[in-house]
Amino acid sequence: MIATTTISPALKIGLRCLGVWPDMPHSTVYCVIVMSSTLIVQYFQYLYVFSHFKLSELSNLVDGLSSTLESSLMFIKVASLWKHRRVFHQLLVAMDNDWRECNHVDQYLNIMTLKAGISHFCSNAMLNFNTFAGVFYLLGDYAIRFAYLTKGYNNTLRQFPIKVQFPFETEQSPIFELLGLALFLHVMVGSCTIAIVNGLIFSLSKSISDAAYESLWYDMPSNQGKIISFMILRSQKRLAITAGKIMNLSLEAFASVSF
Repeated sequence: MIATTTISPALKIGLRCLGVWPDMPHSTVYCVIVMSSTLIVQYFQYLYVFSHFKLSELSNLVDGLSSTLESSLMFIKVASLWKHRRVFHQLLVAMDNDWRECNHVDQYLNIMTLKAGISHFCSNAMLNFNTFAGVFYLLGDYAIRFAYLTKGYNNTLRQFPIKVQFPFETEQSPIFELLGLALFLHVMVGSCTIAIVNGLIFSLSKSISDAAYESLWYDMPSNQGKIISFMILRSQKRLAITAGKIMNLSLEAFASVSF
């Protein structure tokens, strides 16, 4: 199947669920549901962080704080995307116009199709990677707890998939099972949301710095020219997967390692 846009079908579905796709009915309702559910879980996550903010519980603090900050970053990204959704809609219209103009020139159409295929592959890879990472992260605590139980540790405390603290009793069934299922779905939705936003950034293309530089930015008003300059500088920093914020996990980094 030949790609006709740089936005992959999976990415389009995700943007519809976030309520930022143009001409979508009840888009505000979808966005409110996502944002409100994130804020509710964030409240209980920060309760856990503040209650365990002590050196004697450093491991629990680090584990809870990392997932809490990741959820906060996701919330900020989605809120920013929703705030600037009209700009995103204008970008989609411009992309559709480019495809229509390229349909009559085989050379340009081949280049657009090639870049769209790469964009689809990368966005789908991000979505699959985040999904599997979320599953393994959630199951990690249960695997460690199971290993402790097999070695005879007397630990009967029931744990949720992520570090949260509720102001009420949660150990009894079926309250624990319902909350655990809700948190599991929340984390999976959050992982997919991060992949959707990052995939969208990648899809709005790798060559954005060249396109911005080739525009007549020097003839624009000073306030608009500054915005284009910041776009050029920001787009020169590639979106990359890092190992602990230390090095990029890329083919260049792998080839530079000497064995």
